[in-house]
Amino acid sequence: MRALLLAVALLVATAQPALAAATPLEAGTPLVTASGARCSNGFSVHGHLLVSPACGRAAGGALHHTDGRRIGTVVAIRRTHAVARIDDTRLWQPKPTVAGRPGVVTGSTEAPVGAEACVRGPVTGWRCTTVASRDSTLYFGDGSVLHGVSRVPVCSPPNDDWGAVVSGTQAQGLVFVAHGCPGGTSSFFFPLVDVLAQEGLRLVTG
Repeated sequence: MRALLLAVALLVATAQPALAAATPLEAGTPLVTASGARCSNGFSVHGHLLVSPACGRAAGGALHHTDGRRIGTVVAIRRTHAVARIDDTRLWQPKPTVAGRPGVVTGSTEAPVGAEACVRGPVTGWRCTTVASRDSTLYFGDGSVLHGVSRVPVCSPPNDDWGAVVSGTQAQGLVFVAHGCPGGTSSFFFPLVDVLAQEGLRLVTG
């Protein structure tokens, strides 16, 4: 009887379909909303995606890979970012990398004013500059005010927001407000370390 039960158990185990290798996700990975709008992933965090507020609002509750597979569910939309929970973490592998940049992200320590910072825009690619200011204040048309914002002196054309800002191996933030090109001179990001603390998220590091 015991041998029969063991044989049945082995038969059931071998009948289970094997999971496909997890698909990597990194900062800059293209995403698609339920409405078909395109956006991109921010820095990788455990179990979640960090996306732009516009992406979160357009998602219709869900975000998908460009191949059509559903990745996760939007659970929070803030002024500076949105958060989506990955539905099945066995299928997706967040990586400590940024698209088009060698090396890995090792932390989120804030770089001081004057330190080199490189920005990756989906349209403009990589541009390196310096951190122009910290703890700036932004005033929005609806009357709201946001404190603690950082600025880099680069412009961002339409569809180029949510660029990853990196200083060395440290993730600084993701551009959520910018002046357009040509003529614009500022892109603003909220410090990633503050976003992580606000949402209780952990950065994926190498």
